[in-house]
Amino acid sequence: MTRGPGRGGFLPAGPASFPMASSPFERYRVFLPGRDWTAFVEALERPEPRTFRIRRGRTTPEALLASLRRQGFEVAPVRELPGVFRVDREPYPLSETLEHWLGLFYIQQAATCLAAPALAPRPGEGILDLCAAPGGKSSHLAELMEDRGCLVAVDLAERRVQAMAGNLSRLAHPSVITVIGDALRIPENAPFHRVLADVPCSGEGRSRRDGPQVASAGDLRRLPRLQEALLRKALRLVPPGGRVLYVTCTLAPEENEAVVDRVLRTPDDGPGGSPPVRLVPVRPPVPHAPGLTRFEGARWLPELEGACRIHPHHLDSGGLFLALLERLHDDGSAAGPLPSTALELPGWTLPGTTLPAEATREARTGSRHARGGNSRSEARPAQSPEERVGRARAILAELLPTPDSGSGELGWMVRRDAVRFHRMPAWPLDAWEQAGERIRILSAGLRGMDEDRGGELRPSGDLLRWLGPGIAHRGLELDDEEWISLLDGAALRPDPETLPSGAEGGNDSIFLLRGGHPLVPARLKGDRILHELPPPRTRWLRQVLARAARPEPGSGPDPAPGNLSRS
Repeated sequence: MTRGPGRGGFLPAGPASFPMASSPFERYRVFLPGRDWTAFVEALERPEPRTFRIRRGRTTPEALLASLRRQGFEVAPVRELPGVFRVDREPYPLSETLEHWLGLFYIQQAATCLAAPALAPRPGEGILDLCAAPGGKSSHLAELMEDRGCLVAVDLAERRVQAMAGNLSRLAHPSVITVIGDALRIPENAPFHRVLADVPCSGEGRSRRDGPQVASAGDLRRLPRLQEALLRKALRLVPPGGRVLYVTCTLAPEENEAVVDRVLRTPDDGPGGSPPVRLVPVRPPVPHAPGLTRFEGARWLPELEGACRIHPHHLDSGGLFLALLERLHDDGSAAGPLPSTALELPGWTLPGTTLPAEATREARTGSRHARGGNSRSEARPAQSPEERVGRARAILAELLPTPDSGSGELGWMVRRDAVRFHRMPAWPLDAWEQAGERIRILSAGLRGMDEDRGGELRPSGDLLRWLGPGIAHRGLELDDEEWISLLDGAALRPDPETLPSGAEGGNDSIFLLRGGHPLVPARLKGDRILHELPPPRTRWLRQVLARAARPEPGSGPDPAPGNLSRS
C-alpha cells in the first residue's frame, strides 16, 4: 500500500484514477447499469480507506478506540460490519501502535471481513483454510470458533506461511496449525467440517489498493483451471453435509460464476473430480449484488444468483466474490447434520505431546532430551515429552491468580526446545502421517515455554500475550522512559521491594509490563534486568513505545512512574 498526504500523512494514496470513459473494467458495465456503474467508477477513483478488525475476546471496542483516539487517530465504525472500523485520520502508521503489537486488532480490507462469517465456523469444529496467507481470514475464523477447535491454515510459499504464523501469534490464536505445502496434496483421509477456498485470482478487486489489476487473456485461460482444481479438492475434503466457501477478490465472471457452474454441473468421483454439491445462498446484511447467470454469451445455472458479489462501491472497499457449496451424498441426496466436534470426524485423533512425524523420527533416533542433552545443555537429566509438559503446567499454575483460571483447558506439546500450548480437541495429523504424504508443519498452537541455556523452561511472549492483564500481579511495571532505556541497552536495576513474588535475583525469570499488559519475558541477572527479545523485535518495540510516549497534547494522563534505577 502506498502512502500519501491524507489527513495525517499515512492514509493510502490510492491508485491512478479511472476516467469513466476509459475504465479498464468497461466490459462489466453490462451487469453494473446506470447509477451502479457511476458509483463503481467513482469508488475506483477514490483512495481505499484503511480498515481494521478488532480482536474480539482480547479487548473491547470502547477500550481500543479510546486508546487510539488518545494518540490522535480518528476512527469510525463500518456500520454494516460489526467489529470493523475505518481510519479517517492516521497521525502515524497504525501498525506502529502498541495496540497492534499487543494483537488487539488486525488491519484488514473491509470486504474480506465477510468471508469467515459466511462460512460460519463453530467452536470445536475442524476447519481448513486453503491458500491462507497472510492469515486475516484464518484469524477471523479462529475468532468465530472462540479459539476452540482445530483450524489448519495452508499456503504454498514458506515466507508467506512464516508471516501468517507471526500474525496468528501476535493475535494469540492457540488452535491453529500452519502448513507449508501444496493444497492439492492435502490427504483426504481426515475430512473437515468446513473449508475456506480463497483461491489465487487476478486480483481485480484490489485495484484501489494496488493500482489497476485487470485480468489478462492469459489469466483467464490459466487461473480458472487452477481455481476449479482447488475447489474440487476442497469439496473432497469435507464429508456429506460439510461446506466449502469459494472466494476470490476478482470481478471476472470467468474466475467466479463460470468456475462454480462447472463444479455444480459436472460432479465426478474420479481423480481430480468432486462429489455432488448444492449451492447455499449467501445473503450478507450489507449492500451486495447477486451472482450472475449470464455474461458475454455464456449461460450459467439459475442458482448462481445465490452467490454474492461485493463491488468496490458497496462497502467503499475492494471487490469480493463468495459462493457457498454443501456436499451431498454420492446419489445426490442431502446429508444430515455433521458431528459437533472434530474428534467425532473420521480420522481425527486426540493431540499428542509431539507432532506425529517428529514422534516417529524420535522413536527411530532417540530425542535430544532422552539422550541426556541438547545444543544448549549437554549434561541434563533425560526427560520425556510428558515430563517437560508437566514442568510447563506447574510453571503456568504458579503464574495464574487461582488454580482454576483456565489452565486446565490448554493442551501441551513439545517441539524442539519449546513447549507449545493449544486448545485443539483433536487434529488430523495422525491420519496424514499414515497416508504417507509429507506434510510440513510450520507451527501448531503457540509457544508456551522456551528453554534457556541451562535447560530451564521460561514463559514465552506468546503465553504472556494469551494470559494478558490477568497475570499482571506477577510482572514488573515499567514506565515509557524505563522501557526505552532498557531497549537501548541501559542497565536497569529494580527496587527489591517491587519485584514479583519469588523473584530474588540470580537468574530468575520475570516478565515486564506496560500499562498492566505483559509485553516481554525477561530475567534478572544479578541485580540487572535483561529482556529476551531478538534485535529486530527490540527495534520494533522501541519505535512503538517511543511513539506511545508522545501522545497528542491534552490526550490523556502521563504514564505511571516505574520502579527502577538506571546506570
